[in-house]
Amino acid sequence: MILRSALSFVLRAGSVVVLAFLAFQVRAVEPLDDPLLGLRVHGSVYAVARQSDGSVILGGNFTRVDGEFRYNLARLRVDGSLDPDWRASTDRSVYELAVDDMGRIYIGGSFSVVGPGPVVRRHVARLNADGTLDAAWDPSPNDEVTTIQISGNGKLYIGGRFRYVGGVAQEYVARLHANGAVDTAWAPDVDFWVHRLLLDGDNIYLGGAFDTVNGLVRKHVARLSSLGSGAVDPAWHPSPNGTVDALARIGAHLYIGGSFTTFDGVPHRNLARVDASGTLDRAWAPDPDRSVNTLSFDGNGRVYVGGWFTRMRGQSFPFLARVPLSGTGAPDATFVPAPDGAVFAVIPDEADIYVGGLFGRVGTTSTLGMARLDLAGTVDDAVDASNDGRVTVVLPIPGGGTYVGGYFDKAGGLPRKNLLRLNPDRTLDAGWSADADSDVHALALAPDRSLYVGGGSTANPTWGYVKKLHADGTLSSWTTSIDGAALALAVDTDGAVFVGGEFGTAGGAVRGSIAKLSGTSGQADALWRSDVDGVVHAVALSATGHLYIGGDFETVGTDIGNLARVSARGSAAIDAQWRPRAGTVRALALDDGAGQLYVGGYFDTLGGVARANIGKISASGPAVVDQTWNPGADGEVRALALDSDGGLFAGGDFIEMDDRYADRVARLEADGRIDPRWFLGRSATVSALAIDSADPSVLFVGGRFIEYDALEAGLVAVRARGTPRTNVGVHLSQPRSTTRPGARLRYDITVDSSGLDPDVGSLLRLNLPAGLTDAQWRCLANESTAACPEGTNSSGVGSLFSRFDLGVGSILRFEWSAIVNAPGGTSVTARATVSSPNSYDVDLDNNRSEASTLVDATLIFFDEFERD
Repeated sequence: MILRSALSFVLRAGSVVVLAFLAFQVRAVEPLDDPLLGLRVHGSVYAVARQSDGSVILGGNFTRVDGEFRYNLARLRVDGSLDPDWRASTDRSVYELAVDDMGRIYIGGSFSVVGPGPVVRRHVARLNADGTLDAAWDPSPNDEVTTIQISGNGKLYIGGRFRYVGGVAQEYVARLHANGAVDTAWAPDVDFWVHRLLLDGDNIYLGGAFDTVNGLVRKHVARLSSLGSGAVDPAWHPSPNGTVDALARIGAHLYIGGSFTTFDGVPHRNLARVDASGTLDRAWAPDPDRSVNTLSFDGNGRVYVGGWFTRMRGQSFPFLARVPLSGTGAPDATFVPAPDGAVFAVIPDEADIYVGGLFGRVGTTSTLGMARLDLAGTVDDAVDASNDGRVTVVLPIPGGGTYVGGYFDKAGGLPRKNLLRLNPDRTLDAGWSADADSDVHALALAPDRSLYVGGGSTANPTWGYVKKLHADGTLSSWTTSIDGAALALAVDTDGAVFVGGEFGTAGGAVRGSIAKLSGTSGQADALWRSDVDGVVHAVALSATGHLYIGGDFETVGTDIGNLARVSARGSAAIDAQWRPRAGTVRALALDDGAGQLYVGGYFDTLGGVARANIGKISASGPAVVDQTWNPGADGEVRALALDSDGGLFAGGDFIEMDDRYADRVARLEADGRIDPRWFLGRSATVSALAIDSADPSVLFVGGRFIEYDALEAGLVAVRARGTPRTNVGVHLSQPRSTTRPGARLRYDITVDSSGLDPDVGSLLRLNLPAGLTDAQWRCLANESTAACPEGTNSSGVGSLFSRFDLGVGSILRFEWSAIVNAPGGTSVTARATVSSPNSYDVDLDNNRSEASTLVDATLIFFDEFERD
């Protein structure tokens, strides 16, 4: 809970006495203590470079390393631990690192700011060895730098997507002087992006997506002179048919990796070797099945190959392999580290191999984006270069517990791949693990409490687009075949499972993005067919046997427009009368009892009626839009959840709802107006909402956000009812502007309540400051509209401390008096404060009031309170 702590303090300046009290400030709703998951997903480590002392620099796209904030750059010490003093950072990705013989570090990427500082540096920068920026060096290309090569004469070669460097036209490749200025004498004419450079004496090799260099046809790879103007070698002309992303040279051979299927017109996939003349060595053919990102030699006659491939020569070598330079290019079968994602950088030495990429595990060891391996491929040191994970779906389990799906690799410090279970008390279930190898979008419970899991943004994930798990997390024998992502799931009382998403076949049959599968065989229901011509994002199943389908499509057998109602039984007959039409539909919430369907998405009309991204329609008949329920959102609505009191929670990408600031999640009353008592705020995209089955007063909010104060999460639980919103104020008055020593000063105190809700447990304080003594106080019942509190809260001596309840529009009046013991020529200031520790006070500015009185020893008073 965010609060400004109750704090009493005395400020003394000369003889001026000020009593101060800071009131509580409470947001309308606050995250509860659990779940505290700290979801982490692997970042991307695109580049790794070693310094002369053995330290290792990482560059990529990440926000933390081993739990500590590090933005896209970090240094590991020789022992593998994070260097706490090296704090270089960038605002966007780092793609390339290079270290010169003076220990300076060149970085290239998509960034425009480098820290600490921060300082504007576009796409390339030079750091000192300690990570501080070299302020005098600023080439300033206008677009990404993806490759850097350092020459021995103090010059530097850069390649990428830029077309200007320091305002000078220089497309895709440039040579820089030692001071960072463009060397305009060296000016090759390249027609498209350069992905990789390799400097080799007087030659420099270029790899990329280009077709011509200096007007000559050079498909994706070329050899240029590093001297003079950068002339192309006319006799050297290899020709892969796709992009080149990796280059390495050893001995007389150049090794070329990328994304190609033929080389010099003959079949040769993704990795090739050419001799000095550029002739392909057809006998050396590792044959990775997908693209190669990086090549690195180990000095022992082997090349390490990293990329997107999963097989070489038909055998499993996922993402990283070691290939002997001798022989035919068969990969080393004793080296299979098996990261679970792409590899972008490899640095081998005599004892270790540093590997960077886009992975969450190497073998069975959790390590996010970065690992140090031994020469056998076993993880020696797991390094977590991570970003914050996201939650896309939350499924409460009847009777207690919750399934959570999304995109993450760790939860609560434990390996959890995209799927986890919470205990009924919302803590992580440490004994339940059922890793999904791609992101999870949908969850549904079968009648026997087994769990269907749908997802899959990666192509042909080995885990499958839909799986069924036993309650203990083990895989069921149930299988099905779907050729695309599963984004929505629902299970009927007979155990059949409805799957929506983006696919063309399901359960062994042609099915367009929506299918009904057997809960026993996984086969498609032969009769039920309701093909959709686009993407299904949401489904809702009614107790009356109807399925509501929402998404981004035009037809469901007939022209329908993104929202349809079909029979869940028989042949999936479409309800021709129910045709509301809308823009993209992302979320559905069905109130079966009231016969109403809530719709969220990205649209400006619903059923022909103006509705901004959210609306309510009748669930049957002609689909009538509720004319009075119209909160409206200024951005996409991605998640909806009904509460037990007729309200609705909505989450997404909006900032305002019902013309009020909502910050991506809001609670709507039954009439569609925003609940002013419920405000969470400080979130990013909200993708999942669900009421906790074990405690209906708790709401789960899932999405992609970094922090709720100190609570790091992709998932928080909050109270489904907001804190009462009050507005209590206090006014302190003292009728005399001057007084004298020994006089008794009387102060009148008025407390009022003008908020939405009554205030329970208001706290009024007026501490006795130096300069006043012998204080006494009481509540004035005859001048108050609220009942005076009882006992010690009604009257007392010394400092005033009173707790009471205040109804909306009511007031309480108090009298407080004290004798002046300050000397003449000074002043006395008293301050009264009121706070609402059990409510959200919408206006803190009226929570305090003060009155000052000048002390004059020459004054004589003859009234009741101020006299000798």
